[in-house]
Amino acid sequence: MSIQIQYRLQSTVDVYESAKGIALVSTVTGKAFSLGLNAAPMAKALQSGWLTEDEAAGKTNDLSQGYFALITMQKTGMLDARMVKGESVLFSVSPSPEESAFTGQIASGITYQLNRYAYLRQDNGCLLLESPLTPSRIAVHDGKLAGMLHHLCAGLRLDIAGEDAKVFLSALIALGIAEPAGVDNENSPMQFWQFHDLLYYARTLHGKTTYTIGATYRFHGKRPSLPAIRKPLSDDVIALPAPTALLSEQLGRPFSEVLGKRESRREFSDEPLTLEELGAFLYAAARIKRELAEPEQDDAVTMRPSPSGGARHALEIYPLVRHCTGLSPGGYHYDALNHRLERVPGNEEMIGTLLEENPFEFLGGNSPQVTFNIAARIGRTAWKYESIAFKLINQDMGCLYQTLYLVATALGLSPCALGSVNTDQLGKALGIDWREEPFIGAFTLGK
Repeated sequence: MSIQIQYRLQSTVDVYESAKGIALVSTVTGKAFSLGLNAAPMAKALQSGWLTEDEAAGKTNDLSQGYFALITMQKTGMLDARMVKGESVLFSVSPSPEESAFTGQIASGITYQLNRYAYLRQDNGCLLLESPLTPSRIAVHDGKLAGMLHHLCAGLRLDIAGEDAKVFLSALIALGIAEPAGVDNENSPMQFWQFHDLLYYARTLHGKTTYTIGATYRFHGKRPSLPAIRKPLSDDVIALPAPTALLSEQLGRPFSEVLGKRESRREFSDEPLTLEELGAFLYAAARIKRELAEPEQDDAVTMRPSPSGGARHALEIYPLVRHCTGLSPGGYHYDALNHRLERVPGNEEMIGTLLEENPFEFLGGNSPQVTFNIAARIGRTAWKYESIAFKLINQDMGCLYQTLYLVATALGLSPCALGSVNTDQLGKALGIDWREEPFIGAFTLGK
């Protein structure tokens, strides 16, 4: 029984018909092209079901134009393809590569294996094979082919295998998901890429993925947006002062001078921060300057000293205060709207342990007077943005880091950003659910 290739227009492709012809537009990639009116029946047929190449071309009055139109759809990534044997679907590919990907010759005597970036996951009840090296994803429907993937991890020869396996492996090789085993990549630039880094990079950039990217408001009408202002954590609050005249003068130092002196400082004196310094620091770097309504989305955004993607401002600051005059040691949350600190009703024993830790212990000096732990209300950004929500949040954190650095430098304080945090430990100590609000960074401050 022979294998057939069938095609279908992707669900993300819109077809527009006019008196002159039809236009096909991908809502994901933005690619578009026009065809004559005689291609309209073929496009509509490909929208409604799977067709072989001959069946699709046969929907037009001119077979040559039909084949040309099909190839054009394929090259612009507007078609899905599936391999069918009898009544059974072996696997499908979205978007479809060119037909030659399914008919490549498997070299005799060569052992092939999966590329180290390939991964499997469950999606809508189907086994999905993907790799950041290709925008195409493969849904594996046949159990034997799924088992073959296991053997391809260690390496497998398929030059004497059946037609199903050869067609499948041919597609994997063409898409860069499988490769000859034992290839020496020691000096390849790909050695620098770890799996998660490459996946993060490829799945958040146009041209590297066919997943929807951008401000799609995918949850609008399905669930309300997280409020722009985080709900209070407690009634135990400490008002922070606005900058004094002296501190305002320091904040007014020439920008070029502040930028020139900005650097990370990891050594701190015994002298505690003052409440006035802490208040001036947060006031200048992180307060909410104003809130703006977005009635068309039943939402609101905020304006703050540091920028944020879509002005969503998902980041929250949780200071762990060790030494500050006028403020008892402990865990706090910064209320950026009212410029005040809320005492966090967390696990006091765990918070005490965190306060005893010195992130710069290897230097042998004093602990920073305050560590600002930064969490992200991921739903705040993901409610609007698809595929790039966490990327935008990390970009926001970079902007916040630089803002904190510059303000600290202007105030004559010692700042340093931390590259990593123990998000589980912080979450348990402060009573924050990582699924809703993961900790993603930290920033130390002292004198």
